[in-house]
Amino acid sequence: MPPSLLRQLQQALSQATLSSDAALTPPPWDARLAFRLDSGHTVFGQLVRSDVLRLYETAQCSGAQAAADELRLGEEAQALSGWIQERLGPTEEKAYQTPPGLPPLPGD
Repeated sequence: MPPSLLRQLQQALSQATLSSDAALTPPPWDARLAFRLDSGHTVFGQLVRSDVLRLYETAQCSGAQAAADELRLGEEAQALSGWIQERLGPTEEKAYQTPPGLPPLPGD
């Protein structure tokens, strides 16, 4: 990973929030990121959608939903998603759309 992209990922991780609405879809690529912590422990992650990082305790990242929490990375992760797509092919991610004609949400 180029140093500039690694800095963007570090920035995204520093601002990440735990996602309470877990992404129930499998990751688009069978690729894992290994995060080696200062403690010597390694945590593995898979990018799910372009802004959700699913974390695993082991390199066996499988299943539609991780046992651990997921991190919402925000817009900083867009560059990471693009870099992975350049190497592993495009994702089939589709934006969820609201059907036309629904009333606005309360407070909108």
